[in-house]
Amino acid sequence: MRPTSWYQVYVLSALLGVLAGYLYALVFSPSLLPPLFRVGGLTEPKTILFLGTDVVYNEKSGNKRADKTAFNGRTDTIMLARLDPYQNSLDVLSIPRDTQANIPGYGVQKINAANVLGGPELTLRTVSSLLDLPVDNYLILNVHGLMEMINELGGITVEIPKPMHYMDWTAKLLIDLSPGFHTLTGNQAMGFVRFRHDALGDIGRVQRQQIFIRALIDRATKPDAWLHIPKLISIAQDYIDTNMSMSFILKIANFMRGVPKDNRHMVMLPGHFSGTGDWVAEPDDIHKIVAKFLG
Repeated sequence: MRPTSWYQVYVLSALLGVLAGYLYALVFSPSLLPPLFRVGGLTEPKTILFLGTDVVYNEKSGNKRADKTAFNGRTDTIMLARLDPYQNSLDVLSIPRDTQANIPGYGVQKINAANVLGGPELTLRTVSSLLDLPVDNYLILNVHGLMEMINELGGITVEIPKPMHYMDWTAKLLIDLSPGFHTLTGNQAMGFVRFRHDALGDIGRVQRQQIFIRALIDRATKPDAWLHIPKLISIAQDYIDTNMSMSFILKIANFMRGVPKDNRHMVMLPGHFSGTGDWVAEPDDIHKIVAKFLG
């Protein structure tokens, strides 16, 4: 029998310790690892347009019914995300739905009309033109898919800043939320992100959408959230339209869960209200916010 080589034992133990530490960090604390060392993560910066649609109704025999699989509604949520593995950062630019924009082929209109006129591809072109910024991909989520995903995750905990009581007849949704921290169901979360009946109108809604997105990322980065991936993928196949593959979406999700909170930044497109109530962004302000967005 060969004598025990303590040197080999020490080296093997060290390697096993490093491997165990790497696997633990990969699963439970991915932010401790540089992005390029995470399995299945991004290797270069990406700019992705995330869209959330309004409720779309089909009328049959005089009755209106919500089409739970439609993607051609107006985009109530328009967010541009910059994912940068070099800086391990996530930057999100929210664009108010009533922002004036030149929609290619249709002239100046509210930007949320682009999806109705030409789908997410036209919305991507409109956003890219407005910001003078190349956009790599898009992902559009049907509002009913948002509800199902939140329910699958067991709800999302947010702080309700003030009382929200309103009957949203467009979505046939009763919004009844009280101030304080609450774990919202899918139906309640839909009300939270849709509510805009206060002094700030759509701008207040954008602020609440950002609150919700922060809370959603926090929930999605918890280790137990990954147990829900098979069901979430099943939901996504019915309620998401995108020009990205599912494997690439998982890479994005894996990257985002590893971005530290201090490296997540959310801003809104600056501007002012016009006489018609549209949101107008000045070119100089756009250039400044895009420069900051790109780091």
